[in-house]
Amino acid sequence: MTARYHDPSLALLFPSSATARRGGRNIGGFLAASLLWAGLVPAMLLAQERRNSGVIAPIPTTITTEATNRLRGIVHVPWKRFEGERNRDPKNAGEFYLICDFNPDNRDNASDDPGACQTLARYLRDLQRKQGIQVLAYLHGKVSRHAVLPVLACSEIIMSQEPPASFGKVTDERHPLERLDRLAYDDLANKRYRPVLVRKMYDANVEVIRGSDGNYLDANETPRPRGEPVSGLDRGETASYSFALAAKLGLCQPIPLDSLDAVRRAYGLPPTSIYSSLDRVVARRIVLKGAIDGEMKERVKRRMGQVLGQKTNLVVLELACGGGDSGAARDLAAFLSEINNARREPVETIAYVTAEAHDTAAFLAFGCDKIVLQRGLQQNGQVVREEAFLGGFERYVREHPTQEETMRRDLVELAEKKHYPRLLAEGMLDREARIVEVESTKEASVRQFIDETEWKADQRGDRRWRVVAVVKPSSEKEEGNYLTLSAEQARRYGLARELVDDFDELCELEGVNPAEVSTAESDLLDALVDFLRDPWTSMVLVMLGITCLILELKMPGVGLPGIVSAICFLLFFWSHSQVSGQVVWLAFLLFLLGLVLLALEIFVIPGFGVTGISGIILVLGSLGLVAYGHWPRSNEEWIGYGQAISPFSLSILGAVVSAFFLARYLPHIPYANRLMLKPREEPSEESEHFADTIHPEIAALLGAIGVAATPLRPAGKVRFGDDFVDVLAEGNYVQPGTRVQVIEIEGNRVVVKEV
Repeated sequence: MTARYHDPSLALLFPSSATARRGGRNIGGFLAASLLWAGLVPAMLLAQERRNSGVIAPIPTTITTEATNRLRGIVHVPWKRFEGERNRDPKNAGEFYLICDFNPDNRDNASDDPGACQTLARYLRDLQRKQGIQVLAYLHGKVSRHAVLPVLACSEIIMSQEPPASFGKVTDERHPLERLDRLAYDDLANKRYRPVLVRKMYDANVEVIRGSDGNYLDANETPRPRGEPVSGLDRGETASYSFALAAKLGLCQPIPLDSLDAVRRAYGLPPTSIYSSLDRVVARRIVLKGAIDGEMKERVKRRMGQVLGQKTNLVVLELACGGGDSGAARDLAAFLSEINNARREPVETIAYVTAEAHDTAAFLAFGCDKIVLQRGLQQNGQVVREEAFLGGFERYVREHPTQEETMRRDLVELAEKKHYPRLLAEGMLDREARIVEVESTKEASVRQFIDETEWKADQRGDRRWRVVAVVKPSSEKEEGNYLTLSAEQARRYGLARELVDDFDELCELEGVNPAEVSTAESDLLDALVDFLRDPWTSMVLVMLGITCLILELKMPGVGLPGIVSAICFLLFFWSHSQVSGQVVWLAFLLFLLGLVLLALEIFVIPGFGVTGISGIILVLGSLGLVAYGHWPRSNEEWIGYGQAISPFSLSILGAVVSAFFLARYLPHIPYANRLMLKPREEPSEESEHFADTIHPEIAALLGAIGVAATPLRPAGKVRFGDDFVDVLAEGNYVQPGTRVQVIEIEGNRVVVKEV
């Protein structure tokens, strides 16, 4: 290979934007030829690569027979699929691994049920003997008591160094093993490990020595064998093997692996091979259809609250949705991704992506623990059902062009949180992204996705990576488009765990009976919310509420109109809070502020100005915010916001007209007039004369000049000599300290003007 072939090959692999604009190249068609002609990789690398398959299963810290049955169900389907692929193409089939994580969440495992542990140990041993599955034990914490037995049944033991791992201490002097239990340990030891090292874990009298031939022996044998004592394995205490000691004695792999992800990569397994629980499965199903918006977000949250209250540990979200509000999709996905943060018993979430799901449904899929896609269906050469896909944001971004960058950032952040390949998520919303799948030239079975910049830098350096497949753009047709993954591509690239035809096959994959999986349905609360949120119902509530509010303000005291108004607005805001969350509380506060400003304008500040206009704008704006669901972010959304607010403008107009007629005619309607408090009767001449006679000091103030002691707007206090009198100002606002003159006295009402 010469240097002159290097740059042309990169140009074929990643053509420049200018080249693409001049017509581009068929990347998928020319990639293989370019790599062969340039001599970059051997021809064998262009064939399908051997791929390992398997399952990484957490072993409960309390091992039960139910956990073993659950493990059987988990292993069955992937193993059968692997066998089918191996039979079709034996040359390219890798190995099938079952990796047993004995310390899920770094918790110690000290199972104390010998019968359940022996059942699990026999099952693991049979998988190796009868089916040829490679069974590995991964320890990254302390394993003791009878949990050690299934560890010894595995073909290999892998341990971590940090966090420190150890296994042993099956029993102590006070709790010796029964004879049958000893036979189980000795049987495993004879097959795979030095018997004395196994006996030392349950018999404190054993003293391990290393003979001259390198074998490990018991010093108590007769005649006593010659050898050197092994440090830490003296008589008097049962053994617990740390990584350093186990590696020295040949009990575990010599290289520590400190994380489950490191184990997965070392054995070439995809991220989808990791299972989260072997506990008894209590599964529930939530079906999502239509646009993803604030209403769907709140409904799903309520559904999750219901199913989690039923001790559910597996939730299947059937996605037949898309579009709507990307912000609501992001928030719902974040809720799903964080659902286990505050839970003692974890719940596993599975996104079942159907053929009806599109664009923003990818957010919800990335927020779940596992992704399963629906296959396409053909009959007699005709497509009966399209296959599911992930991505497809072309149309959505055309309709919401300002949201592309925000959506890309949110989707990448979500993918990283749930350990999905970030570059695939980024490519779904980045037209210029160029992604290849590569395999390490230095570490067996290590694959990942890298972009053009990293690929070019690697090819100029130590050439750590070699190309397996071009992901984006995979052909000239895909140049400049967003990444959209078909069901098969999503599975091949490790995003989807499996492909299924229907929900029943998904249940079989998870080892549950479809008949036992109930679907979370709408309840009475949802029906009430739907009725109150109907556009006509909302208009009537707002109109009735404003009408009664106006009547209440025109009448003294607190009566029936005020109560009705409060109930109407309470129902309006409550029903929308069930689907729009925090937005409604913001709108409610704005609504209250608008009412306060209107009250100030009516009762305190004379005339009609900025305060009144601001109050009307806040009231209308808050109602529109509730109806629209979020604050507009683009010209199109502002138009939609205007359309949402227009019915409430009609409601306010209708309320004013209704209040006018009610205030005019209600007092004259028999029986109905009892709902209103009668206004105070006008005082007669005799009563005025009587008031004048009992308040001669007030009558004497006519024409007097005083000083405003408080602001007059228009009510306030004025000081006349040493006396303070309540007055009403004529005209505009009067500042404190201003000289005023009494110009009119009516009973106890004193009117002044500024002089």
